[in-house]
Amino acid sequence: MTEAILNCCVSPLQNAWPQHFQLGEILKAYGHHQEAALHLRHVLELKPGHAPALQALRDMESAPDASVHGFTIVIIVLLAVGVVGWIFTTADGPKNSEGSELSTEHRHAVAASKGTGGTSSLSKMRWKHNRRFL
Repeated sequence: MTEAILNCCVSPLQNAWPQHFQLGEILKAYGHHQEAALHLRHVLELKPGHAPALQALRDMESAPDASVHGFTIVIIVLLAVGVVGWIFTTADGPKNSEGSELSTEHRHAVAASKGTGGTSSLSKMRWKHNRRFL
């Protein structure tokens, strides 16, 4: 009697291997390799030596792990180009009140005046000289 009950309960489970195989194939097609491998291994537990399940497992094991997708690489490259472009556009140097770039002599004069705590007569002369050409 116990054997009949056991056979009754085991038989439907033993016949479920096609569903597990189909689910494994679907999950593999969608790229969910870990879940697919679980179902394909379950197929091999229910029907040992099932060639298509063995082949599907081999295919998944031999395929490279695609942890970084192509679109992720594109996004990273675009961000890097954007940052480099931003750095180049903002690193033009100091500007005067009209928006044009200051001359090298003017920058030296400003740096000298800041370094001495006041404006030296030499830096005042440079400032007046450069002011005429701006």
